[in-house]
Amino acid sequence: MKSTIYTRSGDDGYTSLADATRVSKADIRVEICGTIDELNSYLGLAKSLMSDGKLSELKSHITSIQEKLFDVATEVAVDTSQAKAKIAKINSNDIKSLEALCDKYDRDLPPLKHFIIPGDTQMSATLHVARAVARRAERLMVKCNCEEQVDSGVYPGTVLISYMNRLSDLLFILARVVA
Repeated sequence: MKSTIYTRSGDDGYTSLADATRVSKADIRVEICGTIDELNSYLGLAKSLMSDGKLSELKSHITSIQEKLFDVATEVAVDTSQAKAKIAKINSNDIKSLEALCDKYDRDLPPLKHFIIPGDTQMSATLHVARAVARRAERLMVKCNCEEQVDSGVYPGTVLISYMNRLSDLLFILARVVA
């Protein structure tokens, strides 16, 4: 028998983190996870606008990033630093991978001489929206570190913040590539 999608457990304004800790839906970690979900959805939209062929490699990179975003959200949605250390999936190699993609795709772009106004193409505009959402997620992570008054290397962690920062850089470059 198929279970229903609704559980009614959030009707009181609370939800569960990945470790089953109950928190308000207004908790900043819930906001970060929701923002990452929004980012993932925009990446899916951008990917759906890409035809196969010359953009198939780009689609593959975006799919990999989408999978990593689930890991980012999981790390954010665990309450204790001890548990975070056990589930940490994002590391400096992931950041280096994003940097390598930035270098690869930026290499053939002309130097920037002015601000870019999004909207050249639907695909490019969608990647710009994804970039803006990635920046918001990064800002929320920094805010969470400040509000929680904990070591920024633990919660949500400088690696996650760096990952989101580099991801937004890559999305900016990709928006230019597809324009």
